[in-house]
Amino acid sequence: MSSPSNARANQFENSSSRTIASLGKNAPSRIIRHPQPIRPPPGCGPRPGRTAEYIRPAPEGVACVVPAADAPRPPARLDAIERLLSAAELAARVAVFDRAAGEGPWAVIEPDRPAVRRAGIVNLYEALRFRLENAAVRLPPEDRPAGVSIARDPLPLRADGTPDRDRLRRELGEPPGRFWPPAPADAPPLAPDWIRTLAALPELSAWSGPWTRAVSLEADLGLDSLDRLAVIVGLAGALGVPVPERGGTGIFTLGDLVDAFGARAPERVAERTARRRAVLAADPARRSALRLVERIAWPAVRTLVRPLAARRFGRRFTPRAVGLERVDWARRPLIVAQNHQSHLDPTLLACVVGPEIHREMAFLGYAGYFGRGAARLAAAVLSILPIDADAFALRGLRAAVRAVQAGRILVIYPEGERTWRGDLRPLRGGVAWLAAATGAAVVPSVVSGAYRAAPRGWPERAHPVTIAFDEPLDPPRSLEPQALHEFLAALRARLAAMLRALGEDPERGDPDTWAHGPPGIRRG
Repeated sequence: MSSPSNARANQFENSSSRTIASLGKNAPSRIIRHPQPIRPPPGCGPRPGRTAEYIRPAPEGVACVVPAADAPRPPARLDAIERLLSAAELAARVAVFDRAAGEGPWAVIEPDRPAVRRAGIVNLYEALRFRLENAAVRLPPEDRPAGVSIARDPLPLRADGTPDRDRLRRELGEPPGRFWPPAPADAPPLAPDWIRTLAALPELSAWSGPWTRAVSLEADLGLDSLDRLAVIVGLAGALGVPVPERGGTGIFTLGDLVDAFGARAPERVAERTARRRAVLAADPARRSALRLVERIAWPAVRTLVRPLAARRFGRRFTPRAVGLERVDWARRPLIVAQNHQSHLDPTLLACVVGPEIHREMAFLGYAGYFGRGAARLAAAVLSILPIDADAFALRGLRAAVRAVQAGRILVIYPEGERTWRGDLRPLRGGVAWLAAATGAAVVPSVVSGAYRAAPRGWPERAHPVTIAFDEPLDPPRSLEPQALHEFLAALRARLAAMLRALGEDPERGDPDTWAHGPPGIRRG
């Protein structure tokens, strides 16, 4: 018969929710998985702001170890963190090392290159950072990476096949950059006519390195998805050829760019503003089964589904609106820019604005959820326009312009992802581009409490939610970078002020929300 201490150890070991690294140096130890909320064994408990770690050094039970806040992480603990993070989607290997006492570790990811190319992901840093965060939620807060670098070459390995952290740390330098190492200078150079054409583009004019085929559009030239599209669409227009399939998602380097358009470089490419307007040129409305579904189904959804959703979510989350009267909802064109805290944000918005406003809305949604198969049909039914930073960037932007020009109220989440703890993430440029291209006023809107009601990666739980609105901002003066940056700064400042007025911290959020997981919820 097993002892109570062994039974307690087995209880922690058999649950499959989160991996915690073992700390024992002199005794054999192994990883223990445990559910949330944590119930420490008798006599054990986490220090304030720290998460207890359970190790099993011997068969006779469970020991509780809480390291000092400034203690370096033992190699065994870093190994365990690496094993968990290496399971992140699109990651081949992950190396983790300490940077300084009291700081979170730094992660260096070796991407799974074949998987990245198959998925058509060109914004590699953001894609891998997002997926690493999804994996890191199973770690204690102090063990979640404080920063991420992407390895362009295979990571150095030890004899046992694991990443050589010591060598990697020496080679990375302080602080590590987003990508490592720099582009190789000995790669084949581009043809002189292509160098002249590309060097004349403002998006690439800051590049001072060698113009070789290995230069990365993202890692070396720093192009975001929008500027990358402007370059590709501008080159296609200058050469009189169609834009490469799926917006050129297979174009990662200057070599890929040249190969996509052939050996001949255009003598002249349109100036930057004209190329940006070409990116946002709305395609003519096409008759299709999906558009017919949207015309027929959207009124039915508005009439039937919305009251049911309002009844269910209204009771569970008691959403309330603040400042709804500050907006002239009859004004057109109009865009609503809202922070993104949970997958429930569009439904909660529908609950507070009322049916007359909601029926005029169209939503931008992540193409990874709504871009294919039955989900695409559901997107048409729910008036969701699929978009992402890769294959659906061009199609999604043009569909959004078409919706605004047709008089719809476009709802966009400019952070591009849901927050973990209620902080306000950096805003991406799509909302500024769309407002400038369509002349739409932009209504700042914030949702507060939804990250507690439906935390990212966790089940829903009852919690009140508030959605606030403020007076619209005028669109940017032009599509030039300075005007767009000024607009984004003003929008972010307004959103941050609105969150503070609701008692939220837009910079740090609420770190305690994720210290032990939402109360009563088991990690899945």
